[in-house]
Amino acid sequence: MPEETPIPSPEPSPQATPAGAPEEMALQSPASPAAGAVGFYHLVKLADLANRSTAGAPPAGAAPEEVRLKVFLERDGDLTIPTLYGLFRGADWQERETFDMYGIRFEGHPHPKRLLMPEDWKGYPLRKDYVQPDFYEMQDAY
Repeated sequence: MPEETPIPSPEPSPQATPAGAPEEMALQSPASPAAGAVGFYHLVKLADLANRSTAGAPPAGAAPEEVRLKVFLERDGDLTIPTLYGLFRGADWQERETFDMYGIRFEGHPHPKRLLMPEDWKGYPLRKDYVQPDFYEMQDAY
């Protein structure tokens, strides 16, 4: 298993605390839901491992190269990440689904439209700040 290099996270920002609250509540973790959205990329290079394999099996003890990226986004800021579509075309549907469910846009993506929800859907259903509509308009139900 490859070693994971820790990426230094930004210092937590002090927040106003209610009277009598412990000091620990004054700091907010950058990975907490209130701090914003977090995007993950887990990239695995399988082609090199396949080239080194003999008779369809990888060499003993061989492991593919891996890179893990963690991108922090401000909830109130611009939820935009550069696309990986140019490197990996299979990222097309994953990036479109992420946009559709969470509202994170991928800059440079060639097909930036909804994948699962109707085009006229308002909001992003898997976000914590999403308010579910009181009714759904049934179309072609009968």
